[in-house]
Amino acid sequence: MHDSLCGHLMDLVQNAVEAGARRVRVRWTERGDTLRLSVSDDGRGMDATQLRQALDPFVTEAGKHPGRRVGLGLPFLLQAAEAAGGRVRIRSARGRGTTVCCRVARRHPDRPADGDVAGTLLLALNLAGAVQLLWERRCDGAAYRVESAELTAATGPLDEPLAIQLARAYVAGLELELKEGREHGQVDFR
Repeated sequence: MHDSLCGHLMDLVQNAVEAGARRVRVRWTERGDTLRLSVSDDGRGMDATQLRQALDPFVTEAGKHPGRRVGLGLPFLLQAAEAAGGRVRIRSARGRGTTVCCRVARRHPDRPADGDVAGTLLLALNLAGAVQLLWERRCDGAAYRVESAELTAATGPLDEPLAIQLARAYVAGLELELKEGREHGQVDFR
C-alpha cells in the first residue's frame, strides 16, 4: 500500500505509460475541504469488462506484471480514498484512454500524506520518457503548471545530474510559492 498521495499518483502515471499513452495529464486540486487527484491519458483504454475488473485486487492485465497475478494499485487507491471519506471514479473507453479521479476529505485524519511532490513530478517525467506529461497543481487560489516539453527545453534532458537538480529546484520553488500563495491569498502565479 502506498504511504502517500504521491505514491498513488506515480502508480497511475505508470499505468498510463504502460497503456501506451502519448499524453498524460495529472491534476491535483485542493479547494475548501476537498482534495481531488486525477490522471487522464490517451492510451489503450479499457473495455466494459476490463473497467468492471479494474478495482478487483485479484485481476490484472495478462503479462503486465511477470510473475504476478494481481494488480493492487487501483484497489489500494480505492481503499485509501474510502478510508479518508472519499471515492474513486474511473472513466475509460477502448482506444480512447482512461481517466482516474480520486476525491478525499482534505482534513480527514486518515487522508494519506502528500509525499514528496517535487520528487514525484521528476520521477513521473523520467518514467514518462517521450510521453508528454502535463502536471497541474491548484491549492485554493494559487496554482502552477508544468509541461514536460517546456521543462526539459529549459533544463536539458532529465537523465543528466545538473538538469535533475535544476528541475527539482524549480518544482520545489513552485511548491513553496503555492503554499505561500495559499497562506497570503495570492492567485495563479504560473
